[in-house]
Amino acid sequence: MGDQGVTQRALGISCSDDFEHWTKPHTCLTPDDYDDRSVNLYNMPGFVYEGMYLGFLELYYSGDNQPSGLAKAKDVQLITSRAGDRKPFLSPSEMPGNWDTYMLDINSSELISQGDKLWIYYGGRAPHYVPSTSRIGRTMFPQDGKFAAIGLATHRRNGFVSYDATMEEESLTTKPILFELGGALHVNADAPRTEPSWRLRVGNPVEDFTRSDSQTISKNTLDGILGWSGSELERFRGQ
Repeated sequence: MGDQGVTQRALGISCSDDFEHWTKPHTCLTPDDYDDRSVNLYNMPGFVYEGMYLGFLELYYSGDNQPSGLAKAKDVQLITSRAGDRKPFLSPSEMPGNWDTYMLDINSSELISQGDKLWIYYGGRAPHYVPSTSRIGRTMFPQDGKFAAIGLATHRRNGFVSYDATMEEESLTTKPILFELGGALHVNADAPRTEPSWRLRVGNPVEDFTRSDSQTISKNTLDGILGWSGSELERFRGQ
């Protein structure tokens, strides 16, 4: 129950080869039992990124249960073809009266890669439903009338999700990887401490590829190389 009564918005998809003739829309995403009853699904641009489908889903909360605590606000969640935890990816500003305090509108395009950063353009505006004659509408927003604007968010390249370790030693086991090209294994890791740090090890290591042979990564890098003293991965090509 919210400003739209008992309705909840959902998302559909329709396809066309010529932008004139379209298939009948069918439902592709709806609120479910994990969502608050006031959740409405708004715009959702989708795109392919590094071999996966990603999308930015705008969620409007017609009730009072928006994560930021603001009523009738809209944030943006990252959705993927693999997994997601439904946490806000872009949240409204915490500054009362700011241009992006309430409603966020994501740009309907792919991410823009700029070196080690990803650029994401988004819009911000006043609450979804505020009567123009109400007192709240005259006092809550900037006095210069700028109730909407466009912002730019930047994000670490390939930093959408991560495996996080504590100060204790942790391990990460990947799926089997077929080694086809190149001579090194590259990782995106933030290991600013000297210990613990990233080393590569396996339960039953090949000779010359033990933990003691491995080279440590102890910095924040988007392109760190895991290697072993005097040994090259090329010997495993095709395996």
